[in-house]
Amino acid sequence: MPDEIIQPGCPIGCKYCMVTHIDARRNQWEKKHRWGINKTLLFLNRLPEEPPVKEMKINQDLFAGEYVGFQGITDPFWPLFTDDVKYMVELAHSSRMRKLVLVTKWSMSKKQLDVFQGQQKAVLVVSITGLDMLEKTTTTERLKVIEAALSLGIDIIPLIHPYIHGLSNLSFLPELAALGIKEVSVKGFRYNDQWMGNWGRRLIPEIERLIYSSKQEQEIMLGSEYVAQKLEESGLINVSFREWVHRSNGVGGVSLEEAQSALDALMPDCVISSSDPENVYQAAIKRRIAS
Repeated sequence: MPDEIIQPGCPIGCKYCMVTHIDARRNQWEKKHRWGINKTLLFLNRLPEEPPVKEMKINQDLFAGEYVGFQGITDPFWPLFTDDVKYMVELAHSSRMRKLVLVTKWSMSKKQLDVFQGQQKAVLVVSITGLDMLEKTTTTERLKVIEAALSLGIDIIPLIHPYIHGLSNLSFLPELAALGIKEVSVKGFRYNDQWMGNWGRRLIPEIERLIYSSKQEQEIMLGSEYVAQKLEESGLINVSFREWVHRSNGVGGVSLEEAQSALDALMPDCVISSSDPENVYQAAIKRRIAS
C-alpha cells in the first residue's frame, strides 16, 4: 500500500496528511489550491514555487470581517515563507481582518515568534498530537515552541488533531498544564486505508482501524471518554477550535452586503474543507457580520 506519498509542498510529511492522503481533499486541492474555506475560517495558500503573497495583489476587502489562516496545505513557518508570514501579520494589523490564525508543527525559535510581538490580531495554534512516529517533528520540540510563545505573551492554543484512539500518546498533557496552558482543542481523525494502511495496520488497534476505515474519510472522534479523563487528570479543558478562534478581539464585523459580495467573489475558487459543506457559505456570512 503506497502510504509514502511524496509531499513536495510540506516538509513535515505527516503520514496521515489531510491534503495528500484523503482522496476527497486531494482531488480538490489538485484542481485549485489558492483558497480554502470551512465553518471556522478562510485559508490563503501559497506553494513554494509561487511568488510571495505580497505580489499576488489580493484585494484586502476580501478579508474584511473574516478569520483568515495562512497555509492550509503546508506549514506557514517553513522558512521559505518567512516574509509571507511577516506580510500577513502586517496585513492583519492594517486591514479589517478579524484575526490571522497560524497553525504549525514547526520547531521554531523565539526569533521566529517575534513576528507576533505587539500584534493583537495574530494568534498561534500549535498542532501537538503525540504521533511522533508519523511526523517529522517531535512532541518535545513543540512543547518548547509552546513554552516560548507563552513567555512572549502570544495568544496560543495547542490543537490535538488528529487524535487517533489507541495510537496518540497523550503523556504530554501534564506538561502542557505545567507550562500554564489551560485549554486545548481536540479533534478526530480521517482515515483512508489505501494511503495509510501500511502504518495503520501495524500501529492502530484493529477494532479502531476498522471503525475508522468504515467511515470512508469522514472525521470521527473515537475514545472521547478516555480523552476527557486524561484532560481532567491534567486540569485541562477541551474547547471547540471554532469557539476559540472566534473569541472576540474587539474587531467589529461588516455589513451583510459586503460579506455577501466578498464571499460571492471567493467561493468559486475555494476548496471547501468541511464535514458540512452545505452550510459553509452561511457560516462564513454569519461570522463576518457578527458584531
